Amino acid sequence: MPLNTVEPITQIKSKKLEGIKQIIQLAFENCDNTELRKLFKKILLRHNQNELAEEVYETTKQLDNSDKITQFLIENQNDPEVFDKLKELNVDYQDELSQLFKEKADSLDSFWSLAFSQPELQPILLAETKNKSIKLKIQLVQKGYLQIEQINVSEISKLKNKKELLEILLLLVHLHKKEFSFDIAKQCLLGQTELFELFLDEYYPLLNQEEQQQLLNWLEKQKQFCPLKYHKLRKLDFVQLIKLTEYHPNVDTWKFVLEQTKQQFPQKITQVMTSIQFLDPQIRNQLLK
Repeated sequence: MPLNTVEPITQIKSKKLEGIKQIIQLAFENCDNTELRKLFKKILLRHNQNELAEEVYETTKQLDNSDKITQFLIENQNDPEVFDKLKELNVDYQDELSQLFKEKADSLDSFWSLAFSQPELQPILLAETKNKSIKLKIQLVQKGYLQIEQINVSEISKLKNKKELLEILLLLVHLHKKEFSFDIAKQCLLGQTELFELFLDEYYPLLNQEEQQQLLNWLEKQKQFCPLKYHKLRKLDFVQLIKLTEYHPNVDTWKFVLEQTKQQFPQKITQVMTSIQFLDPQIRNQLLK
């Protein structure tokens, strides 16, 4: 250890206890190690220096206020023993951890994973999640910090912002909760054609063949809500596609037929464009834009 910043060892020795304390503090400053602290404490206790042992051991890190504790947590966020070190120092850090979670719940990923793994910290963090948005809670589930069973999922269907609801359902649908997500989507998004179709784009590919057919059967009865999505999922051939314009002769249907023809049957595009020329002028103009 560098000794040029302190008094010569011979002078320190003559000061007895103060000298001992200075040597120990110098060692701590140069080697931040929990085992070293334990060893020094044991030596001092063996020589009946009980008061000095406690003083040196407890104040080594000098985590004597919330700011220092919070800073220690942040600086040691990647240390898997960060909480063990605080326990060794008898530092009460739960309030600071709770405040840190309030401010930085969406960051310090590995740190929260470690924090949630501590049995004594889980109840604190779980209690704090009650004040967080359902979106953040689902993100915590997605990252593995929470279980879906630990969240009051009835909050999801109460969301008034339908776009936010869709975003949450798209997160949930990949968490082995696709049936649950679909049930909420049926309840809350079925009347929102565009949003419901966006949900189906994520949901449908996750189903097996039998489940996909069951969904198509259900959609067939709900064609008034999302007729084009039903037909798109059916993977129509060109004849079926053209027949749609007879059943639903409106701008949206023609746009769908035009788009699907370009993607799947480009060789038939001339036939569709010819048909468009004979449409009502208002519909034709909107399509040709």
